[in-house]
Amino acid sequence: ASGGTPSKANSEFWGGEIPWVSFKDMYVDYVDDSIDRVTELGSMNGTRLVRAGTILMAVRGMGLANYLPIAKTRTRVAFNQDIKALSISADDVLQDYLFAALRGFRENIRELADEAAHGTKRLQTDRLEDFVIPIPPISIQRQIIDVMTAFDDLIELNKQRVKTLEEMARVTFDEWFTYYRFPGGNGSKPTGWSESSVRPLILRIRAGCIYRKGDVLHDGAVPVIDQSTAEVLGFHDNQADHVATPTNPLVIFGDHTCKMQLMLSEFSVGPNTVVFKSATKHPLKFLYFLIQGLVETREYKRHWNDFMDKRITLPSLDVADQFDKFVSPIFMLLDQLKLQNANLRAQRDLLLPRLVSGQIDVSETNAILYDQTEVAAE
Repeated sequence: ASGGTPSKANSEFWGGEIPWVSFKDMYVDYVDDSIDRVTELGSMNGTRLVRAGTILMAVRGMGLANYLPIAKTRTRVAFNQDIKALSISADDVLQDYLFAALRGFRENIRELADEAAHGTKRLQTDRLEDFVIPIPPISIQRQIIDVMTAFDDLIELNKQRVKTLEEMARVTFDEWFTYYRFPGGNGSKPTGWSESSVRPLILRIRAGCIYRKGDVLHDGAVPVIDQSTAEVLGFHDNQADHVATPTNPLVIFGDHTCKMQLMLSEFSVGPNTVVFKSATKHPLKFLYFLIQGLVETREYKRHWNDFMDKRITLPSLDVADQFDKFVSPIFMLLDQLKLQNANLRAQRDLLLPRLVSGQIDVSETNAILYDQTEVAAE
């Protein structure tokens, strides 16, 4: 079943609590939020509402040239016309096995897409319906589901660790620069702290080579960041194409969505990214949290350029440098967790098509799962 778009002219349809999923929200394994939201009234006018546990697949969009988004909902969501909701019509197929099989054959299905008007890629319904997937016995389906879930759970655990660490650093930033409770501070704004807009503090730079998923599936030394997912997309070996080093950190944004990351190690970028460095002597970790606070407000969420003229308080360099040193260990841990998740995804995406097609026996994955669990527990 396809979704739809409630009338944008009716304000009663938009700004509610129900996620309204479009292509840009689908670069995840599990959907529980979206950039745009609709009201209860909006969910009943021009779109479609599905419950938690529904499989969604993007079937139209320029992004299909490189990647086929497939995700499972964790809450009820509405979705637009570029996405289809898939359901089971056979008694001998488990819903989560279908999810595993579709993910396993993701690239094979994506290759069925053709071009619609203006070069937009589309996956036509009849081609999707004719695609054949193996249906093993229920017992084997359950084992394959267990393997997929084990990897997904480890990835989710790391994402929660990342969230916790980022929140720790964010709370520290607020304590120091909103409430002025930094070492030596007394809770009042110090004299000598200046006022500035954001624009002169950061400098947009060229991002170098833009890598896509098909370019970075091999091993390499330089990670590639996919800003649609805020995760490591893969690696490459071309040292000339990285746009940051440990001594030259950068902030990257997802264009239009304002997802952002602070990169402290060598990296390259995936599509739709905007890259900044510090244009002052203030450390980038301070500027990152300053800008992140603006991005998270509704007023500035639509585009990164919206907050460039916002007036902010600029602390003294010595306090900003103290903050940089205080949060540096946190960012070292964040980098480790993100790279670990990249490895987990690569292992999972290598195993799923082989398991679903019967190329390898499920029992052969036990050692891999044990090794990955041990690494994640360290």
